[in-house]
Amino acid sequence: MYWNDTSTLRQLGGTAWFGGLRNFHEAVTLMTEGWSEGAARIHELSAEVKPTEAKSIQRKIAWRDDGDEICTDRLRSGNLDTCWRGSRRQTNAGPTLVTVNVNWGGLRNVTAKQMFWQGAAACALVDALEEAGYRVRVIANNWSVVDRQANFKALIRVVIKDFPEPLQLDAMAAVLAHAGIYRTLGFMAKEQVRLQVDTGHGSTREITRELMEALNDGSEQSLILNKAYSREAAIMALKKVVSTLNGEQGTSF
Repeated sequence: MYWNDTSTLRQLGGTAWFGGLRNFHEAVTLMTEGWSEGAARIHELSAEVKPTEAKSIQRKIAWRDDGDEICTDRLRSGNLDTCWRGSRRQTNAGPTLVTVNVNWGGLRNVTAKQMFWQGAAACALVDALEEAGYRVRVIANNWSVVDRQANFKALIRVVIKDFPEPLQLDAMAAVLAHAGIYRTLGFMAKEQVRLQVDTGHGSTREITRELMEALNDGSEQSLILNKAYSREAAIMALKKVVSTLNGEQGTSF
């Protein structure tokens, strides 16, 4: 599946369906060099996201008159009020791990402009979280029926950014917000599935909480950012996810 001229694919909507990309080479170039225009538009959305400051919970050692372990030296010295050692939970400003699971792709009738807002919402969320002190991992997910006759489903997961990596908004915008990347390189990923894949490259479904719970190991906060095919829908999705994070910080779904 290497398209040398996307304008000839009339049944898919031509070049416009690929977000303006004319061929596979342009898709590779865009992903490699990033999408600065898309990143500039995403910055506008970031102002709509207001997560709380990241907090880390640590245990601090304290000496007192009761606790978990006694210090015989302090006891013999007569320090009865501080001879026991214990620990208490203390919340400090600091990095908290968050995984953002993004719905990647869409059905054939989703336009490139609509697909932009879905990815833009994800990029804006990550941008705001990192600014608030979180360490974020971003995973693009495409959950779809790849063989309608047999009702076989496949989940494609691509780690776009891991926790220690710096945020490169233009690179993330290219992968998540540009329809042409999903409809070229994303389709190539689907072709690696060990199942018979329909010629339309599957029918995308929404990410479900149950699906993510099955994959989540509980080691960090996990968020789901699902379909949002307009600016208004993107803002609503962002506010919903951030309110969940602000109210349940430090827990998994």
